[in-house]
Amino acid sequence: MQTFMAAADSYLVASIDGYADKLTDADFASKADMVKLALVSEFYRNRDPSNDQRDSFPYYITSQIAQLQYWADDTQSEEGEP
Repeated sequence: MQTFMAAADSYLVASIDGYADKLTDADFASKADMVKLALVSEFYRNRDPSNDQRDSFPYYITSQIAQLQYWADDTQSEEGEP
């Protein structure tokens, strides 16, 4: 399970620009934890490589990762910054 958790964390770090900086936002961190758990669950369910028929992650995971990728800090938008 630790391996799956490390892999999920690594996947998010590689998929989301500025991941470490965005983790300071509590809302972002909460959503990232949820996505991380979904990834761990997916890794666990598909842990038998000889029976792996999927080409990608389910839509709900990819859409959540996309939302995290384009996460905007609310304080930046309130200050008028893009």
